Formats: sequence, C-alpha cells, structure tokens
Amino acid sequence: MFGERCIEAYKKAEKEREEIARRKTEEFRDRAIRIFEKLFDTKVTDSDAISEHEVRLWIDDVRIVARSTCTDVQFFVMKQCQHCGSYFLPEHPNSCKTIKDIGADLVEPSVCSGCKLAMDVVKTKTPEEKIVEKSIEIFEILKKWNSGEEE
Repeated sequence: MFGERCIEAYKKAEKEREEIARRKTEEFRDRAIRIFEKLFDTKVTDSDAISEHEVRLWIDDVRIVARSTCTDVQFFVMKQCQHCGSYFLPEHPNSCKTIKDIGADLVEPSVCSGCKLAMDVVKTKTPEEKIVEKSIEIFEILKKWNSGEEE
C-alpha cells in the first residue's frame, strides 16, 4: 500500500537523520576534548555529549561546558551552588581561554537561580506585606484569647 511505503520512507529517513546527529555529536565531543587537553595541558576524566554543539567535560572535580561556535570551541565553567550544591551554568558565563580564567570563575561565589529565587521571595516582602502578616498573627492571638484558649 502507498501509505505504508510513505511511512517506511519516513521512518528510514528519520533513522538516518538520528544516526548522522549521533555521529556529529560524538565527533564534536572528541574535538572538544582534544582542544581542551591541548589548550589547558590536562586530561579530561569524563564527558557527556549533549548535542552536536555542546558537551560537558569533567576534569577531576571541575565541570566545564564546551560549546561550538562558527570558528572554534568555547569553554565555560559550571558553577556549584553554595546553598544546594547543584551544578549550573551562569546566565552570562565567561569564556575561559586560560587556566587563570578557570581559576577566577572557580573562586567567585555562586548561587543557582532556584536558590536566588527562593532567597528573593524570602527577602522581598514589602512593608505592606509585613503589616498584613503581623496583623494576621495578632488576629489569631486575639481569636484564641477570646475563645479562652491559652498559648
């Protein structure tokens, strides 16, 4: 049937596309590792190929993201959140070209966006919100006092 042939042709093309993408992803991972090891004179201990344009590299306890550009590969330090310990890539990461650049990123304190959001929620109560919060507490105390309950 014609419909079956169409579906078969689509599935075959999709499988070929996935294979090409997988191969390009592996090629980029290998290229990024070679460039990193040459540029920073150190061995990559582990890697995780994300896409044909991005790979994560582990060098002992340091995590690096390598991204492909039109002409080269850029390396960015993944930060570890001081509060929750998770690793994240800052919103505007610095491209690292030397070991000193990596060191500068590592010593800079960092907090992930989730923890920042949680801290901002706690910190950013307006004076009106504080008044409402205290008023509710006072109301609850008065309600207990009126009903004869003691704290």
